[in-house]
Amino acid sequence: MPDSHRSATRWLVIVLAGASAALWMAAQRTRDRRLLINQLTSRVPGSAAEAVRVLRFYGWLRPADLQTAAADGANLWLADLSRLDLGGIDLSRTNLTQADLSWSHLTGAILEQSNLADANLTRARLEAAALAQANLAGTNLRFARLERATLIGADLSGADLRAARLDGALLSRAVLHGADLTRASLLGARLVRADLTGARGLTPGQLRRAESLGAAILPDGTGLPPSDDGADWRTPFEAWAQSARLDEHGQVI
Repeated sequence: MPDSHRSATRWLVIVLAGASAALWMAAQRTRDRRLLINQLTSRVPGSAAEAVRVLRFYGWLRPADLQTAAADGANLWLADLSRLDLGGIDLSRTNLTQADLSWSHLTGAILEQSNLADANLTRARLEAAALAQANLAGTNLRFARLERATLIGADLSGADLRAARLDGALLSRAVLHGADLTRASLLGARLVRADLTGARGLTPGQLRRAESLGAAILPDGTGLPPSDDGADWRTPFEAWAQSARLDEHGQVI
């Protein structure tokens, strides 16, 4: 066989071997990714969080995978979901306790009845998100964008809401015991029957900007009368504001 033919044959063998190796590696990656996706629904504490870590490391994590896993009862305790685009995702009734969702884009996300206790949502984008009856106790929501979010019946006890934007948010029957609302914006928010007992950092001026505080309990335990039209609460509120005890920063004690 001429040398040129032998050389061409060797190159063909090398090319075929390379192609075969590439196909094998692609198949292996597909298998590995599938195993990690399945691990998202593991009931072993921390297993899903580890799967998320590896999937993110290889760039394999997709929002659709999280949504499917959540529908199957995924336990995302301690999962690092920070800085992800999760807009519109459905993670309702999902355990996200102590998860890191800081800087994540969650506009329009569905998180109803989810457990986000002690989670990190610093600077998260949650505009128009559905968080009705969610557990947000002790959650860090500093600088979070919660405009027009639905938080009806949510538990925000002890939550850090400093400088959060809650403009137009629905907070009816929400529990905010001991929450820190320093510099939080409540413009147009509905706090009908909300419980603000012990809430910190609130000024009468902040509360005055709400659309409704009918039947709400104020930080010092004062209860306002019910209001169906969103206006009747203002007269008793103003009377309270005149006599409320304030600290040196003008915040309700």
